[in-house]
Amino acid sequence: MTTTAELPRLTFSDYQLSVDVGFWEELRRLKLMMWKLEEPFASLHGSIRTNVSNRALLTPANVVHLSSAAFEVAPSEHGAVNTFTEVVDVQMRGKVKNYNFPEGLKSLDSRNALLSLVAEYMLKPALADNLTAEEEEESWSQIPFCMVSMYTYIDAKSYRFFHKEAFPSIALDGSILIKAAARESADSLPFSLSAAQAIYDHGVARLRSYPERGCNPFLSMCSPPALPVFKALSPRALSVAEDDAAHVILCFFDFSDAAETLCLSARNLITCVRLAVPSLTSLSVYALRSGGPAKSLFLQLAFDAVDQATVTALKLRLTGAAFDKVQGVNWKEEFPSLKVSGWRKKKVEGLDLGAFIDPVRRADSDSRFNLELMKWRVLPSLELSRLADCKVLLLGTGTLGCNVARNLLMWGVRHFTLVDRGNVSFSNLARQSLFTFEDAKQNKSKVDAAAEALRSIIPSVVVRPVPLTIHMPGHRVDEGKLDEVLGEVHLLEELIGNSDVVFLLTDSREARWMPTLISAACGTPVVNVALGFDTYVVMRHGVPSAANSRSNAVRNGGAAATAPAALGCYFCSDVVAPTDSLSFRALDEQCTVTRPAVSSIASAIAVELVAEVYQHPDGFCCPAYRESASGDTDTGKCRLGVIPQQIRGSVFSHSMHHLCGERNPFCTACSDKLLDAYRAGGAAFLLRCVNTPMDIEEVCGVKELKESWETDVKEMCWSSDEEWVDS
Repeated sequence: MTTTAELPRLTFSDYQLSVDVGFWEELRRLKLMMWKLEEPFASLHGSIRTNVSNRALLTPANVVHLSSAAFEVAPSEHGAVNTFTEVVDVQMRGKVKNYNFPEGLKSLDSRNALLSLVAEYMLKPALADNLTAEEEEESWSQIPFCMVSMYTYIDAKSYRFFHKEAFPSIALDGSILIKAAARESADSLPFSLSAAQAIYDHGVARLRSYPERGCNPFLSMCSPPALPVFKALSPRALSVAEDDAAHVILCFFDFSDAAETLCLSARNLITCVRLAVPSLTSLSVYALRSGGPAKSLFLQLAFDAVDQATVTALKLRLTGAAFDKVQGVNWKEEFPSLKVSGWRKKKVEGLDLGAFIDPVRRADSDSRFNLELMKWRVLPSLELSRLADCKVLLLGTGTLGCNVARNLLMWGVRHFTLVDRGNVSFSNLARQSLFTFEDAKQNKSKVDAAAEALRSIIPSVVVRPVPLTIHMPGHRVDEGKLDEVLGEVHLLEELIGNSDVVFLLTDSREARWMPTLISAACGTPVVNVALGFDTYVVMRHGVPSAANSRSNAVRNGGAAATAPAALGCYFCSDVVAPTDSLSFRALDEQCTVTRPAVSSIASAIAVELVAEVYQHPDGFCCPAYRESASGDTDTGKCRLGVIPQQIRGSVFSHSMHHLCGERNPFCTACSDKLLDAYRAGGAAFLLRCVNTPMDIEEVCGVKELKESWETDVKEMCWSSDEEWVDS
């Protein structure tokens, strides 16, 4: 006769952990963009690939896989998994805590950390009192007997990860003994082979329907020769079944390959059952495994009853305790009979992924690093995605164009279209920051050289270089080139129509006329930057077609904010049509003669203005802020500051002023009459204006206005002469 001392002890095998590089990348992203300075206990889930057919998997059954999807919501709807697949990715729920400082990870209380998790997520629902039968079954179905926990610190700049993982497992004092063990065999199993297959099929159905429930335990009542009856696991169901003297079997999926060794999930499950039913001294379990009933394991277990006083004290400690309070319990002193384990390694491990991250992805990600840090403390409400997604058209790739592109890159903008017809010359190198000596030596196209420079900084940037002439009023087009010029005009229209914002950065005033008119007609926002010797102007144009329903002006407390439809453009203050200003220029007039740093200042202000506009809920339709004697108001502001229409500055006096120019109904570029004529005539109308600039004045009404002025002046002169004669 075999004595208790001679019975073999039940042992449990550890899980293995496989972590993808994508998991660490996602963890880093969450820290930078979501958690920031917080140290939350965030949810995650691993997956265990389980073959539910009668063929065993070639890979180990106890491998827990963590991928970039570990932080996504695990499937929870009944029937969410394909019921015909042979492989089910069983979910292992867990928690991850990332510390702001390495000292937090180093000083982690290893034992209490695991006991706190076990107490909160396993013991509390297992020992809950005053529940109905349905509530008890639901509570037990949600217990994560399979659980992974991770504690980390991230050196985000260098892609170094410090981590410590565990599969929390709890046990009671004393051994669990194996009274009997059997696999699929008519002589050894206490039930028929058909019953074994029925139990396995029921377990597979549960696993497919509820992969988020891990080992999916349930009860099987076997009374041969009848087929088994299945019930949801709960202490009440277990007690009732025992009273009926039926052969009750605790069934669950076991993720272990060893012969008579169960996984840690089984250890947690058996411990919770023993605590919930303290008088229990024996238990039959059927560990379902990959490969069908032939690989599954039946065990009859024996153990000591649990001291009722321990269970009562444990319930009192857990009742109503929040997770943070549970962490403060000294478990070792209060409950010495509870044994916790599960750490994969005693020491913190380090992982350096810097060399394994795709350099192109890393360049793009790390270049946004400081932008994300701005949201940690300085400006948590900063919105970056809209600006990063915008498509920018830069008309002019000279001194201003290079600086604007570089500054936009720093704000995370990744979609550029560059337009210029010129080539890189040696005189450009000191002032135009994207060009190199080799570019000038090879006489490269400016747009191609600038595109290559941007890609050399951030390889993932999307740049379209377009060598294109922007035709100007007063610069006549020969009849032999009409078709070519019409094609260029159509291309300019297409580029403007497909852009989110246009920057006017050309060398001459008249080169800005056609883009201004086209942009106003299709409602594309425009930011204009122009330089003097020691002065500069940065302005955003109104967007007439985007805000026709708005009032012309909004006034609040003495400070004015002009509605976007009423904002003027670069040409609204002109009383003459733009014409040829480039011919008959001396050398100092042909080149950009301006103090060297002015272009950098103006370019930076222009980009910051766009960044501010993108923080406003109305975008480029936001009202313009104007300085007022009565003081500032919230109108025309965003989280980054005020959003004026014009910023005019001087490095001579180191001054800067906010101005607001309202739309001129007789404007030579954005007036309604001119826009209507363009919409009716298209590119042909634009070429007519290029060849005959005076037609612009005639269409927009400036010519008639000037003639009326001349008539008024003459009448005033005649009136003055008559008064002099009478005197």
